[in-house]
Amino acid sequence: MTKAILISGTQNTGKTTAIKSLYDYYKSEKGRNATELYNAEYPTEISAILEYDIHEGKEIVVLISIGDSKGDIINQRNKIVDNLKKLSKVITDVDYWIFTSRTKGANYSSAISIATALDHDYTEYRTLDAYYNKRSSRYIKYSLSKINLINSLFIDNIISTEKL
Repeated sequence: MTKAILISGTQNTGKTTAIKSLYDYYKSEKGRNATELYNAEYPTEISAILEYDIHEGKEIVVLISIGDSKGDIINQRNKIVDNLKKLSKVITDVDYWIFTSRTKGANYSSAISIATALDHDYTEYRTLDAYYNKRSSRYIKYSLSKINLINSLFIDNIISTEKL
């Protein structure tokens, strides 16, 4: 069954970092040792199709974290679908669609519509707004070690909850 996982959050809350961490998890030998079937190779974003072995066969995961406009996520989804066709696969062959969006606005509506089209029961993980302290100052950042700890706990929660 295809499962949609949406990682949402406000600006600079670690959405793309979370996707990159999941990408690293899938590609690593300690993770899933996945094969990369497609990667758009953007310098700061991710749009990729990965395949990994499980005891009963192979699973495919799609990771998308790119852009904040309404069309960005739809365009990347369409590119992924085109590449799935090149690989002789279809949307339902993908076990996990994991993508990001802002928590509100047109981008969020597009992400929700894709998630619900893929699976009637999608999971949404909202990133922690802990990277900012909006009450005292507009952009007070946590230290890098705290951000990495928060991000690690966030990714561990997704992996353990979804049994990726």
